[in-house]
Amino acid sequence: MSNIKPERPEEASVHRSNISMFKPCLEVLQKLTTSTRSPYGKTKLLQNSSGGCLTVTSSSKRLLQSLMIRKPVIQLLVSACQGHLETFKDGGLFVLGFSSTLIVKAISSEINPRLLAEIFECVLSVVKDILSRDICFKFKACVSDITFMTNFIKSIIRPKTLCQLDGELLSFISRLILEVFLHCVNDQSGVSVLNSVYIFSCEDTDVKKCQIFEGIMLPAPDLSRFRKQEIGMKTGAKCIVVTASMSGDFVEMDNIKYELDAAFDNDAESVDHLLAFCEVRC
Repeated sequence: MSNIKPERPEEASVHRSNISMFKPCLEVLQKLTTSTRSPYGKTKLLQNSSGGCLTVTSSSKRLLQSLMIRKPVIQLLVSACQGHLETFKDGGLFVLGFSSTLIVKAISSEINPRLLAEIFECVLSVVKDILSRDICFKFKACVSDITFMTNFIKSIIRPKTLCQLDGELLSFISRLILEVFLHCVNDQSGVSVLNSVYIFSCEDTDVKKCQIFEGIMLPAPDLSRFRKQEIGMKTGAKCIVVTASMSGDFVEMDNIKYELDAAFDNDAESVDHLLAFCEVRC
């Protein structure tokens, strides 16, 4: 009989990584996010090293989705930033840039890591206490001040560098957005119909031709926006946009009183008027 004993499998071991090993990756992440922020941030072109689709964006959400990450520390930061975006819908670039900068500065310093961890815990508790207060980062928006509202809208649109809007076009689009907002504010100073605002884009069209239309939207499968097709007899359908009531019930004329003859049928007259209009237009 053989006295050879079976070899024991090697015991698994856990190696603690030194965070300084990830400093180059953190510096790349820091540069990527900080150079994209602010109104003067740059748009990024992202593509896998082996090829594939090219992503052009300055949005933190798309930026994080397009990154191919393998380092565990970077994955932790990106996951935390994505959780922040899911909760607050904004501030992704700031959170990722601030956290990566904080870690890089901590690695570069000669302070004991345990002491740094205690300092960060104290700072975090102070920041959370300040953010929980009602007066923190809150200011009253002067909705009645057109200049303030226009500048506020410009501050949101200006960082969208891919729109390529100069000063004149930026002011034009800002005024249109402000006009839509004012149309959505009711008499009780509350916004009630923002969910009913639809935006349609038209290719190869001048930005100055953007317009605002009031009315209702009707489904027209034959005129799908996913394909280019001229509106005519070939489609079998036509669209008529009417911005005023043709039945006589104008809101602007609510103080006018009508005197009608007893033999006059108001409903029938309105229907005949509508049918005549459709025959002329169609």
